[in-house]
Amino acid sequence: MSFRRRLTLLAGAAVAVAILLASTLAYVTIEDQLRDQVDASLLDRGAEYTEGRPGFGRGAAGRFHGRGGLGRPGRPPPRRRGGFDFYEQVVGADGGALAFDGAEALPVDDDVRAVAAGERDAFVRDATLDRDDVRLLVAPLQGGGAVQVARSLAEVDSALDRIRLILVLVALGGVAAAALVGRLVAGRALAPLRRLTAAAEHVAQTQDLGQRIDAQGSDEISSLARRFNEMLDALQRSMRAQRHSRCS
Repeated sequence: MSFRRRLTLLAGAAVAVAILLASTLAYVTIEDQLRDQVDASLLDRGAEYTEGRPGFGRGAAGRFHGRGGLGRPGRPPPRRRGGFDFYEQVVGADGGALAFDGAEALPVDDDVRAVAAGERDAFVRDATLDRDDVRLLVAPLQGGGAVQVARSLAEVDSALDRIRLILVLVALGGVAAAALVGRLVAGRALAPLRRLTAAAEHVAQTQDLGQRIDAQGSDEISSLARRFNEMLDALQRSMRAQRHSRCS
């Protein structure tokens, strides 16, 4: 493999690693933001069952307070205009689910029953409802019981799929552009080496010691070219001295 090709591959690999790290960071940041928005919508909807508005964020715990108890099963709080579609139900202190009319029942496990019994604070987590990935909020209600509010993650997953595709296309384009630029830069950087190689081949084939290379500059290649010219000068002086000694 030629030195120029190795430089091109090295430049492409370096850019590929940089793009991969940047893309991963961007993807994780966007995913966190989208999920935080889902959690915020769950908090807002869950707060409609109570009078309080506790602080509750992703990975944190909070407690809903109010005076209304469980309320009347089958009649959830009114939906806001322009709101999201939620899966909702109330769980009694005994662990029994009180689903609203026409609503799909949410899963009730030991963690949900612990919240309804007042033994655990509110939590939010991922869950599966009829093969649909959802984000689920479970929060206690004053007077006993708990409210479950879930929102589908299909919209988030679809957005993340598009973002992944965009990031992959950007990464491929960036690597291709880096390889092209690296090839051009390597070609310009190696031009003095090519001239040095051509001069050495010319001297080896023709024994012409009058060949010289332009050695302007202060980099390593220019220094090598000057040493090559000095070597030719020394050889040329040595050849002249030998011819002079023979003639005398």
